[in-house]
Amino acid sequence: MKKIVSGIILLTLLLKGDAAAQFPGSQKIDSILSSATRITGPSELIIVKDGKVIYKKNYGGLIPGSYRDKVRTASSSKWLTAATLLALVDEGLISLDDAIGKYLPNFKGDKASITVRQLLSHTSGLPPYSVYLKDASLSLAQSVDSIASRVNLVAEPGTEFSYGGVSYQVAARIAEVTSGKDWESLFNEKIALPCEMHSTDFGNQRAKNIADGAYSTADDFSKFLSMLLNKGKYNGKKVLSTAMVKEMLSDQTGSLPSGYTPYRFKSAKQSGFYGLGIWLDRILVSDSSATEVSSQGAKGFTPWINLCKNLAGVYSFEVELSKAKPYIDETKAIIDFAFPDNCVDMQTEKNPKQDEPLFSLEQNFPNPAVQSTNISFKLEQDAEVSLKLFDPLGNETMTLLNRKMQAGDYTIPVDASKLNAGIYFYRLVVNGRAETKKLTIRK
Repeated sequence: MKKIVSGIILLTLLLKGDAAAQFPGSQKIDSILSSATRITGPSELIIVKDGKVIYKKNYGGLIPGSYRDKVRTASSSKWLTAATLLALVDEGLISLDDAIGKYLPNFKGDKASITVRQLLSHTSGLPPYSVYLKDASLSLAQSVDSIASRVNLVAEPGTEFSYGGVSYQVAARIAEVTSGKDWESLFNEKIALPCEMHSTDFGNQRAKNIADGAYSTADDFSKFLSMLLNKGKYNGKKVLSTAMVKEMLSDQTGSLPSGYTPYRFKSAKQSGFYGLGIWLDRILVSDSSATEVSSQGAKGFTPWINLCKNLAGVYSFEVELSKAKPYIDETKAIIDFAFPDNCVDMQTEKNPKQDEPLFSLEQNFPNPAVQSTNISFKLEQDAEVSLKLFDPLGNETMTLLNRKMQAGDYTIPVDASKLNAGIYFYRLVVNGRAETKKLTIRK
């Protein structure tokens, strides 16, 4: 008798399946993401429209109706971090335009003048990455103290967009100092609990890498996105003010040059489309306000909001983004088409306000390098050119070029034999515009 009952329960689960609405193209999405599991492994997709879950499905052999445990969100963590800081702004504990020296006296000189806004918009002038983000022996306080005393600025604060984790590490420490609470407790109090995100935390990481360290589920993160779509409220309770939500979704970087970005499309190279913790993926033609924003992680975790459609979604992958991205892009296009809107907007990589690029910088080859490597770039016009190599602390280790050059294609050899193994950054500056890429040396 027990076996018969168990069989009925399993059959009911199989017939019931996931909460997958039948909207135009939903079956195509099912097919694409189910087939993709051969490459991506298990995944999940949830879509929320007008405050209700309209699609929720897993792929990859899980029993229908069951969902994945929390996964590493990687850079999607920045969205949660920015929201936590904005909650403190709402309470009057900090101001976005306060200098960080007010809260962290170990930051001296030009570093003391960095503002909280610059930290959250990657315009602080601090380098994108540092060894102090990965050292599991350091507390958040010790990590930030090391950044204050040993990490050099790579640009004057407010003059360049350089995407990375160092600035967010410092921002989280400011939150601890002003609130008197540790980061995990503060995030839980200000964001996770009010949004009923019971499977989201920063506690699983070995090192206190705040910009990269949150773990969550698609279901949990969709609740956070629903709160933002509802102008800062979740289940009728205020989590963030409408003003702070608007600030988060507003362009914070103007037309600043880009020192480092993980993306190759034009808008990110020229900056111009980053809010607080998020990329501005689509903007209105009329006033350049955001219509769609996202904060994608390196492991494929991809949350996004479309303000015109009043729709949010989360892809939960746990694989290199390069493997998941083709399937995200294909199914995302189907979702966009299924829910039309009246917005006259455009993708930010097609932004007509930006001038044509003065140059293009390629990834060095080979990478990783052992004895030597080459850095290639193209100049679109005659220009003053500087090409330098920096260590993770922002110290200049090698000047490769510093002169006026004619338009054309160039390949610059780099002698890596005298450098220690590790991560370095090479930085090309052309007529004041800069771009930075990461280089790895192995011995």
